[in-house]
Amino acid sequence: ERRGFISKELAASVGTNFDVTFRIKTLSNASMILYTSNNDQTSGFSVAILRGRLVVTSDPGGAPLALESTVNTYNDGNWHYVSIMKMGAKLMMNIDDQEMVDKTGRSGTDVFTERPLYIGGTDFTMSERLVASTARFSGCMSDFTINGNFLNFATIPRQNVRDVSFSECPIEDTEISVTRTTVLPTFPTDTEESTKEVTVAPEEKCRLPSNVDVETISPGDVEGFKFGDTLTSRHEYVGWKSLRVKATIEIEFKTTSSGGIMLYATDRRKTDFISLIMKDGHLVFSFNCGSGALNLETDQKYNDGKWHTVEFGRNQKTGKISVDGGAVKEGTSPGPTQSLNLRKPFFVGGINPDLSSNDKVKKHLQGVLGSFEGCMRNMKQNYETFGQPNATQKVSSCVANLERGTFFNDQGGYITLYDKYYVGLDFAFNLDIRPRNLSGVILAIYDPAEKGDYIFLQLVDGKVVATADNGQGEVKTEYTPREENALCDGEWHSISVNKAKNVLLLTVDGNNAPAGTGAVGSSEINTNDPMYIGGVPDFTRTGILTDRNFSGCIRNFEIRRGKGELYKAQYLSSGDITGDVTLNKCPRN
Repeated sequence: ERRGFISKELAASVGTNFDVTFRIKTLSNASMILYTSNNDQTSGFSVAILRGRLVVTSDPGGAPLALESTVNTYNDGNWHYVSIMKMGAKLMMNIDDQEMVDKTGRSGTDVFTERPLYIGGTDFTMSERLVASTARFSGCMSDFTINGNFLNFATIPRQNVRDVSFSECPIEDTEISVTRTTVLPTFPTDTEESTKEVTVAPEEKCRLPSNVDVETISPGDVEGFKFGDTLTSRHEYVGWKSLRVKATIEIEFKTTSSGGIMLYATDRRKTDFISLIMKDGHLVFSFNCGSGALNLETDQKYNDGKWHTVEFGRNQKTGKISVDGGAVKEGTSPGPTQSLNLRKPFFVGGINPDLSSNDKVKKHLQGVLGSFEGCMRNMKQNYETFGQPNATQKVSSCVANLERGTFFNDQGGYITLYDKYYVGLDFAFNLDIRPRNLSGVILAIYDPAEKGDYIFLQLVDGKVVATADNGQGEVKTEYTPREENALCDGEWHSISVNKAKNVLLLTVDGNNAPAGTGAVGSSEINTNDPMYIGGVPDFTRTGILTDRNFSGCIRNFEIRRGKGELYKAQYLSSGDITGDVTLNKCPRN
């Protein structure tokens, strides 16, 4: 078998900090993309594709850390842009500015390498411990950079290139719609013997129709720009007037999300900056002229889904913010400096992935690193419109008849968000739902074995039911609204579930349900199984109380993995769809 590869001598060992970017196009299910190691292959760094997922492996010696993408369709024959950063013990990967994953190891940070960087294959046998797949790469690559330096393949010596063609990519692009339909598994019919009790909700008790074809809905009037379909959704501007001495900025916005970046700019050293973020529903305006930051936060929350107008700005050291013409909040930045030195571009709605991994930027934005999930319009600087952006990433039109969220049709469908998810001792999540049926599975993580561990969130005859079992008996908490169809009134409803050791807590629209308590010392849910959103592949599983998938919309899904950790937004678009599910848009009616 021919072994095609390119080898490139690295200026230094991978070491503590290393970054690489590239584009790939492949139909291969498993293959090595790049590989380097020390001579005896006890430490190394690699990138591979395995079962359609991108996998980064970093091993300082005896402790390999593997970072894997959630999306498993990167072998779809389309171009994908990949950015990978190693910062100490932490790995970060951004793909197509849509998926960003990271993972931190617990051992050494220095990866010592002596061999060249091999791309696409090697002329020796690779250590299977250091790479997810040793198969040679079949496909196309371009636009390689290593530690910020462009790699020109044409300048690589001939002896370092084997069986590689420098020409047009022969793989034709394929088209993939965001609305995907696959065949659902079959289940027992009514005539088959079954002792399981299931509940089917009468559809007429819900205000909104259960069966809707989203693709045939007229979008209605355009109301602005819609941000937030991905983590790095944004506009970039280079033609703004200087903000050096003073500026007034005005933006109309609406959102139901609790957090996101609305505006940001900084300098080359990441010292001077200006930002507007939403944090926990409050607006926060900040700037630093170089001698200390001023942070002005609104007292009121503005994530009620209604249009609001924020006006904010600065005159030298003095900053102010006002919403809907109300009271002005004002302050003065510390220190002597008065001018703001910024580097273009200016970002609106989100920032690029390189910035989001910078510790100084994280501090500027108070840990809010995701894009603004909502709509903006009538954006002005010094009372003149922003104009057209110079670059746009995953921004669409905000329209009257559709809004943000993921729609699960009544025909049945669900999303597999994670292939393997460990619940453990402490696990919490929040989400918003707008149901079109009184019963349906909202979230499920379970061991397929009949007596395996699980955690479920379900609608059952208009009630919200959370259950968990780690093999020592089911723990249950249930919220019963005053009216059976109260949650099916066409409005959004918020749900919070918190499993804290042997206690299960449930809150619906701010109302706490009676806590469920399990046996003392029986706390850990040992799952290493898929996380399903909106339904399950098997309704006969113990613990499932309905035979329906969820019908309606879900948005603002976030997870807290452990006690004391922060909630992390989840992007349903990164999961695998089964059945009739539409991403990133929900019908209002």
